[in-house]
Amino acid sequence: MIGGMLDKVRDCILANNKYFCEGYSNVWRDEQTNQILTMKADQYKVVFPNDTLGDYFYLRNDGNIVFNPSAENLISDCIDSAYDTNITVNLVAIMDNADPEELLSNLLTTIQYCEGFRTNLVSASTNPSTIITNELLNLADADIQAALQRNKRTIVSLTFNMIDAIVIKDPSCIENPCKLC
Repeated sequence: MIGGMLDKVRDCILANNKYFCEGYSNVWRDEQTNQILTMKADQYKVVFPNDTLGDYFYLRNDGNIVFNPSAENLISDCIDSAYDTNITVNLVAIMDNADPEELLSNLLTTIQYCEGFRTNLVSASTNPSTIITNELLNLADADIQAALQRNKRTIVSLTFNMIDAIVIKDPSCIENPCKLC
């Protein structure tokens, strides 16, 4: 559920912002190392901080989904109840020599026009020090200071909620999800 929604956002950003070399949608903060990681070709890959990825962005979610009842989505006899799902997403974009305000404006515009879900903007930052400190929250102070000193790039962050509908079916309507059975 979350992965598919984040993939849609990644694809939308890449399609509308051609200056990005890469976008990562399956990103998390590792609880043991406190690094920002993704899985690529069965290997863990550090996506932040990383100075070798070119102009890129990542979408991070802590895995939590909030459900709110939604009567407007009750449209079938097979639907027992419906909910709006609310997923908080942290988008961090890293570029060389970009205007941070313009980059943030482009991302805000793109997010609002991605199809398949609604969005609610929460907060944004164009301050690299704040973003680096927040993203590397639980690393040792010396590591955070080293990342701050190394940074020569434009970094912006945007936090938003993705809102989509989910329906809870009547048990008599449940189908086998196994495609190969």
